[in-house]
Amino acid sequence: MLKNLNNEPAVFFVSTPFHLILSTILALEVQKNRTCFLIFIDQPIDHKNKYFDIMMNIKNSPFKHCYQFNSIQSSSLKKYSYRREVLKKVKDLIAYIKPSIMYTGNDRRIEFIRGYTQMKSQNYNSKIIYVDDGILSYAIHNYAYESIVEIFLKKLYYGFWYDRQQVVGGSDCIEQAYLAFPEYAHKKLKKKKLSPFKKDSFLSAELELIIKEILKSFKYKKNEINRVDLIHILPHKKELKKFRSFYEKIIKSISKLASDHFNIAVKHHPFERDNLYSIHNNKVKTIPADIAFEYIIPVLKKGAIIVGDVSTVLLTAKWIRPDLSVISIKNELDPRQKVISSLAKNLNIKSFESIDLFIKKLFDNENS
Repeated sequence: MLKNLNNEPAVFFVSTPFHLILSTILALEVQKNRTCFLIFIDQPIDHKNKYFDIMMNIKNSPFKHCYQFNSIQSSSLKKYSYRREVLKKVKDLIAYIKPSIMYTGNDRRIEFIRGYTQMKSQNYNSKIIYVDDGILSYAIHNYAYESIVEIFLKKLYYGFWYDRQQVVGGSDCIEQAYLAFPEYAHKKLKKKKLSPFKKDSFLSAELELIIKEILKSFKYKKNEINRVDLIHILPHKKELKKFRSFYEKIIKSISKLASDHFNIAVKHHPFERDNLYSIHNNKVKTIPADIAFEYIIPVLKKGAIIVGDVSTVLLTAKWIRPDLSVISIKNELDPRQKVISSLAKNLNIKSFESIDLFIKKLFDNENS
């Protein structure tokens, strides 16, 4: 364990690469006054988290030390006993670090809940800050309701500190939230003190060096990225399965555009192991699935086209790089589309009723 901590350490809980890049931006500022610690949570034990190794070894990291807690995907009792062990380790770690401020991108994660309840027991005046979780910061998603009996059983098993909100960002313990678009925050977050990220947050020299190291660790060169004309962003396999015909149509249509003169790349979700374009056109390049797209955006060439549907990636792309052409293909069956339509329109994200209409517009622009 580390020694000589300052009096007011800050702890950052992250579970996704998006949380990581935003937490890094905040930590680069916070480190001027506090010792910062990074804690990865809910990392599947059977999926190597390369970001942990990168942040542990990177020279210019704002974090004094990094920790990681895994999770297992199982419906057996082993899952719950493993989680209980993890929660004890989280409690012990927070008891040792003694932070007075804690950042989280997802206040529903049980590891965070255990961490903040331990921090509050040590320092009642400590502070919780929410870090933008992407689309869930703007479109409310009500997770499965927990019955009184279920909550009571979890309190008995995990501890009477257990108390989880149904909505991400809805916890009463949150005092402040850093968001990309504070004016579009969902109603639960609007009750908090809202702070915007600085416009030039992604342009700092320190962050540029960190992104460079991340790309290097994935053996993906910058010049491979900035040759791409169009990137298709694919979602989690749950969405791919749920809206199968919608995505199959888009994949088939976009694959026909790839040529020696028009470079197309596909970015799969990190948990997707199959190349869904391989059977259609081998000219479509594949961006390594494990690289979070947030680290790709800053190095794309000016005017590059990004195609997707409803996702954090589209919002982030237009936020970081207003010069990019960000395209949303409308999926009538996805209710989130309506919720973020005003935000997407305000960001100048172009929405098309179908992939065919987008391709027609693309050719019309080339011929005009």
